[in-house]
Amino acid sequence: MEWLLERGRIDVLVATTTIAQGVNFPVSGVVFAQNKYYEFLEGPVEMPPEDFWNIAGRAGRVEQGSLGIVALAALDDDKAEELKVFVGRQVESLASGLTKMVQNVMRAGQELQLHEFYEEPEWSAFLQYLAHAYRQIGNAETYANEIEQVLRGTLGFQELRRTNPTSANRLVIGARTYGARLAGKPLKLVDVTGFSWESVGATLSNLSRDRITSDVWDAERLFNPGTGEMRKLMGILLGVPELRANLGAVIGGERPGGDKLARILIDWVSGISIKEIATRHFSRSAGGRVLSDDKAIAECCKHLFGKLTQTAAWGLSALQSMTFGDRLEQLGEREQQTIRNLPARVFYGVNSNEAIALRLLGVPRTAAPALSSSLTDQEMSRPLPELRQTLNQSVWERALGDQAIDYYRVWKIMQGEE
Repeated sequence: MEWLLERGRIDVLVATTTIAQGVNFPVSGVVFAQNKYYEFLEGPVEMPPEDFWNIAGRAGRVEQGSLGIVALAALDDDKAEELKVFVGRQVESLASGLTKMVQNVMRAGQELQLHEFYEEPEWSAFLQYLAHAYRQIGNAETYANEIEQVLRGTLGFQELRRTNPTSANRLVIGARTYGARLAGKPLKLVDVTGFSWESVGATLSNLSRDRITSDVWDAERLFNPGTGEMRKLMGILLGVPELRANLGAVIGGERPGGDKLARILIDWVSGISIKEIATRHFSRSAGGRVLSDDKAIAECCKHLFGKLTQTAAWGLSALQSMTFGDRLEQLGEREQQTIRNLPARVFYGVNSNEAIALRLLGVPRTAAPALSSSLTDQEMSRPLPELRQTLNQSVWERALGDQAIDYYRVWKIMQGEE
């Protein structure tokens, strides 16, 4: 999607909240259909401020125009009023967040050496903002002269100046000093990964240490447990502050290496059932207690869907940007698509481009491989709306035999057609 948008091939993108996960979309506006998540076992919960601003921040990105429009959709007056209150809370949170960050540092008696705070999520977001500003401004001298004016255009800095002018001045000095550290760095990687420059630099060093090159982006190597490639990549991603919390939660109290994450993902992409993944990887609690089958499945779903697939897909996409750089653009379109789709295989739990296309149409994970294999190359190459029309009941029966009726009916219900 990133690639197609960059080339002007797509005018409108409809996405899940995964849009917040380290993608660099050149869009002028963002429309929220909803301000809530549906959490597994918890039901609807309000989107936290950091997620809201991360998604909203996709509008009017650096080098993509100076003004971004953010809208929230309401079907009636009551919902509109609820959303006004919601946005007000997000603005208040944004304005007070920077103030709290700076005050906490000052209270601890620390200097505002911004690069030292990159492992803290809220500071990472601020450092990314400064890197975006540096790219837009273009050089260290101009950045040093203009960064205060840039900061004055933000709600957070306005609040900080109002409540604590001394801290605001120190933040400006810290931002100028930080700009000097950015000079000459490939800051495009900050935009395309969603990491601070410090995280990008540390990750590049770890890739070099483990001798990871662009050769790793081959499906047979990446999803083969015998090569150890996925284990290495997950080990590197566990060291990225922006990803560490989600990935660490999946492995719980186990030794912080990439082995368990790799084994889960390889099973997931290989088509192993949720029940079997739960038995293999989630049958014990962090304290070592044996869980019932139902609780193991619940734990599996909570971690797999709530944390692992999105975070791992984001991380792998970031590592692709670091290992390929601009060289990916030199490959043929089909080869580019296959390589770029590898993180999508992790997200959707399938192991082919064709199965990904069907997953985009809502086909259940366990049915997508067989269904894609039963379709011709010509059928699979059709635009998604036309491909959807191809998936009539006889196609499902040909691919899935006796199970087809149940799968087909579930799919129709999920599409809102029954």
